[in-house]
Amino acid sequence: MATVEQSDRGASGKKGRVRRPYAARMPIDERRTQLLDVTLQIIAERGIGGVTIDAVSKVADISRSVIYRIFDDADDILWELLDREEEYARGRIAQIVPLDSTDPQVWLDATQRLFEEMAAEPIRWKAFLLPPGGNPGPAEERLEAWNAEMAVTLSAVLRKGIPGKDIDHELIAQSLVSLMLDGARRVLGDPKTYPPKRVVDAMRQVLARLTG
Repeated sequence: MATVEQSDRGASGKKGRVRRPYAARMPIDERRTQLLDVTLQIIAERGIGGVTIDAVSKVADISRSVIYRIFDDADDILWELLDREEEYARGRIAQIVPLDSTDPQVWLDATQRLFEEMAAEPIRWKAFLLPPGGNPGPAEERLEAWNAEMAVTLSAVLRKGIPGKDIDHELIAQSLVSLMLDGARRVLGDPKTYPPKRVVDAMRQVLARLTG
């Protein structure tokens, strides 16, 4: 007796098409998460320019029509993914880096732990920390705004941890945040050449020179 996976013949004797087992529909929230995860994978492998409806459809192994039931287009998927990844990144940074600490060395120790997490889970961070020009305009502006927030916070840390009227805490903080962003991208892009400890040790050296 033929099963649904096997070919069968109708009354006419003609060979019928092979039927595939029925796959239950995935709940919409679960499908949305799947498509965002697929898009994250595409960005990590091909860059942001690789995000298209066709690419998402192929990697997710679903039809384009299923994607269009949830998202308007590739940009819609991309923006929702960037929102999700920014929220994740901000949350992890807030948990790992003690932004209220008055000791710059404590801050740098925490930065190394953050970089180690990035190296262990690079795909989750690459979308948020794409290289300059890799983000769509508004997304890059959003990252720049975050950098400015971090510089203000670190400047307050430096004023308390390294007091002195002759020290330009604001400019030093901006320089360190730029180093942090550049270092994170190096860790994500080539962790063997730029392991977290090497990157943070360089930041320590810069801080010592700037404040010495």
